[in-house]
Order: sequence, then structure tokens, then C-alpha cells
Amino acid sequence: MKVLFISTSIPPATDMQTTRNMYLIKAFLKRGIAVDILTSEETGEIDSEFSEILKSCRVFRTKKPAVLVRHNNINKRCKIKLVKKIHNVLVNYYAVPDLYVNWDRDAWEKIQQEKLYGYDGVITSSGSYTAHMVGSRWQREIKKCWVAEYGDPWGLDGFGNLRKKNYKVEQKIIHNCNGFVFTTQSTIEAYKANYPNQVPYALIPCGYSRIIEDSKQQKKDNEKLIFLYTGIAYKRARNLGLVLRAVGERSNRNELLLVGTISDDFRQDANQYSNIRCLGRVPYNISLNYISEADVLVHIGNFGTLQVPGKTYIYLSSQKPILYIRQQKENDPTYEVLSKFGGVVAVDNDIDEIRKGLEYIADNFADLKRKAVERSYSSEIKQYCWSELGDRFADFVMEQIERFDGENN
Repeated sequence: MKVLFISTSIPPATDMQTTRNMYLIKAFLKRGIAVDILTSEETGEIDSEFSEILKSCRVFRTKKPAVLVRHNNINKRCKIKLVKKIHNVLVNYYAVPDLYVNWDRDAWEKIQQEKLYGYDGVITSSGSYTAHMVGSRWQREIKKCWVAEYGDPWGLDGFGNLRKKNYKVEQKIIHNCNGFVFTTQSTIEAYKANYPNQVPYALIPCGYSRIIEDSKQQKKDNEKLIFLYTGIAYKRARNLGLVLRAVGERSNRNELLLVGTISDDFRQDANQYSNIRCLGRVPYNISLNYISEADVLVHIGNFGTLQVPGKTYIYLSSQKPILYIRQQKENDPTYEVLSKFGGVVAVDNDIDEIRKGLEYIADNFADLKRKAVERSYSSEIKQYCWSELGDRFADFVMEQIERFDGENN
């Protein structure tokens, strides 16, 4: 048996969806199912574990889409802050469904060039929503099973006319789908309410690869606590501004490391404080090393009621206390997950609340640390292990392929 996996989130890309994709692909390889991958060009270092997975697959790469290249160049080279801000707003209106707009054409051209036809099924996965447009065309023209590893229903993102444009594009393609995979129950409910159809779906959350043990000796009294934030951060989404200010005020008690894609505004804010450092984007295994060496992990939730950031489960798999900054006041799916485990301190994204959270962690660190270690050994955390989640994903995909073949042969 053989499947084609289509996604822009393939190493050396470093977003959380890339990590998820690698462990989903690994589950197929473990069963002896051949996997070919269709993706876009990317530069950078590849984690050794992911490199081994890719060596077991045939990987086909297209050039990067022109809109994405131009967008990256503007943000990298433009020195006029207002121009960059205007561009980053306007780009959402002509890059539909996202910055990989028109990548579906390049991907389909690669399919034709390489004659990528002889598969039992095709799987498309975010990163880019554009991958699902390729899957829809595949199902329509090749008439084989298509399963979409979906993320958010993208027609529900954005506001006003932008939301309507996305919804219209999405409606054209999803009726071809033979199976959906979502990461949260709230996303499933939104899908059922806005896209009524009879397509089978599965709930498979994000996960972790291994328990991240503490690499450090026991913390001494009055020793500085090292806080760590990983991932993306910018004002419209995960707003780090007040965290930077609160930690920066405590230079004698706390340090903060920022790993990932941090906006220019936040970099400038961080540079005002001697106890905050921006370390940039790093490969997956290096980020796990940073988690192992930190004392406390900083997590900022999403606005909205649909998604749980993938790093939530990686943080929970660590033996480290978590400071969770709530941005969604009610019906926060991330807090619902975190609240089931010990060693978590949750506060609103308010300067006084964050200050109180930092003080509470300093005063109760030993107890929070003990609860975090207990959390890592709990049966509840094991349900989020990637080996188990990957098996569930592979089971669902194979069920849909068998169902499709039975109905069409």
C-alpha cells in the first residue's frame, strides 16, 4: 500500500504542524506503508529524527510561491515600519487562502511531471490551507480517497469580506473530501455547524514525543528562575508585551529566553531588559533541549474558542511548571486541557495578574515542580503520546481508503 502526503509543513520547516506531520507519517512507515511527500522548497537544518523519517520517503519539492517570497522579502528588507504594517494587513486580502496562494498550481504541475498517480489515497495537511486545494483536485481527477488533516475550518478565520472569501473558496473543495481529521472537539462542533455533510471525521489532538526530563541539578534557594517561551509571538495573536515588561522588572529574580519567531516590536521591547534574550528559531530537538534546561515554561493561549496550540502537549510532557497567560476570557480550550494537570499557574494577560503569577511561582516553586514531575508520570498524559496518536491517525486513514474503494469498485 502507498499514500501521497501533501503539505507545506515538512522539514526543514519548523512550525508545530511540521512536528505533527512527521509523527503522523512515521506511523504509516511503522506499518510498512510507503509514503511519498509533496511539499515546497525550504531551507534550514533538519532535526536528526525527522531526517531519518524523510530518508524513508520519496520527497518532491516545488519552488516557493511568488507571493510568499515577496512577503518574506518585504518583511526582511523593508526599513519603513508603516509600509511593513500596511503590507501585512493587505496581504491577507489577496493571498487567499494564505501566503501559499497558487501553490496548488505548482503542486499539480509537479504531480504531472513526476507522474504521482499510483496511490491508494492522498493525505493533505496544514501548514498551508492551499494543500487541501490540491487534495480536492486529486480526488476529482484521479478519483481516489482523499483525507484532509485539517486544523481550523479556514472559512471561519478572519472577519467581514475576508471571511466570506475564504468560506466561498473552502466550500468549493470540501465536498470532495472523504475524511476529515481535527485536533479539538470545539473545532468539530464548528465544522458540523457551518459545513453540514456526511463526511466521516476523527478527533486526534496534538501530542508529544517523549517525557522531557530535567537536565539541571536541584534549584537552590534565591537562585534566579529561568523562564522560557517557545513559538511565535506578535501583537495580533500571542501578545508577549506584558510578559516582557513583568519579567523585565524582576531582573534580580528572573530571566526569560525567547525561542522562535518573535515580532520586531517584541524584540525591541526585549532588548530594553538585561534579563531577556531572543534566541531565534531553532530545530525541534534543540527546542526540547531548551525546555529541559529551563525552570518555568511560559505559554500564551489563542484568541478564539477552536484551537489548542500544539506546544501545549509538549509543555505538559515536561517536568516543568507552566505559567499560562489567558487571552480568551471564556471557553478557552487550551485552559481546559491545562487545568486537568498539576504544576500550572494560569493568569489573564494583565500586567498585575502576571506579576502576581511570577511572585506565586517564586514563592511556591518547589511544590509546583513536584506537581509537574508527577504530571509527567500520570496516565492522563500518556494519551497524548505521538506513537498512540499516530496509530489512531493511520487507522482512520486506512478505514476511509477501504470504505472508498468498497463503494467505488
